[in-house]
Amino acid sequence: MSDKLLLVLSDLHANHKLGLARPGTTVFGEGPDGEETEEEIKLNAMQQFLYDAFREDLTWVYTLAAGRPIIVKINGDVTQGKKYPREWVSTRASDQFKIAAGFLEMVLEIPGVERMDFVIGTGSHEFEEGSAPLILTEMLQPKTTIPVSVSNHSLIEINGINFDIAHHGPPPGARRWLEGNGMRWYVNDIQQRELDLDRKPPDWVVRSHYHTAAEGTSDYRKGTTFYKTGGVLTPGYTGMDAYGKQATRSKYEVHIGCVAWELDADGKSRRHWHFRIIDTRRKEVIK
Repeated sequence: MSDKLLLVLSDLHANHKLGLARPGTTVFGEGPDGEETEEEIKLNAMQQFLYDAFREDLTWVYTLAAGRPIIVKINGDVTQGKKYPREWVSTRASDQFKIAAGFLEMVLEIPGVERMDFVIGTGSHEFEEGSAPLILTEMLQPKTTIPVSVSNHSLIEINGINFDIAHHGPPPGARRWLEGNGMRWYVNDIQQRELDLDRKPPDWVVRSHYHTAAEGTSDYRKGTTFYKTGGVLTPGYTGMDAYGKQATRSKYEVHIGCVAWELDADGKSRRHWHFRIIDTRRKEVIK
């Protein structure tokens, strides 16, 4: 075994006007004589901010890895999907995959990446039944020798350290002082269920969907043995749209970034956050 790095990215929402996109990405177009052309998408201010943050985060991951192999998990909602069309970049469904492939190729270009796995997210955002990650796997795999795969729910062991990774999980907490409590009790339940089945609980439980960085650690004793499991909610790469404002009751704090783990060959792990917080309120001073 060798030291490795695990990177988790989530909630990228390609084709959303407040989602991630790569400058220079082209989509299908048609000229005056019916000829096929390539039309370059134009990034708005929020998308430019997200792209700059994404590029900065990939550089951070490469530096943190310091030559060690990198395993990447894309934990759901890689596209915007077809349920909420009001804030699309393009009305053509195929453009969603072109936009997503553009920034995912940046991930595959990081030196040291040895595999990239999609974890299926929300059906309404991924064209139901994991269609978006399945199509993107078919698009990306011929362009790289790095294995690309898809799962609904990932249970992966790296250097003896176990990760339970899925898109949906508990919310971060309705109040600031409650942040992390939902994850803590959620993880505690997983610990008890695994121990009831005479299995060791995972070392880390990773969930996404809420575009918020939060964590909660659960300690549980069975007999004379104590178990510790860390729970993590990941940030994303999307601004706050109209639906998000309604669903969160006008939450204005959005977390943009990623989370990574150093995984030593001797079974030790270290979690690292890399995100920024944006305040989506319009600031005014009237004198």
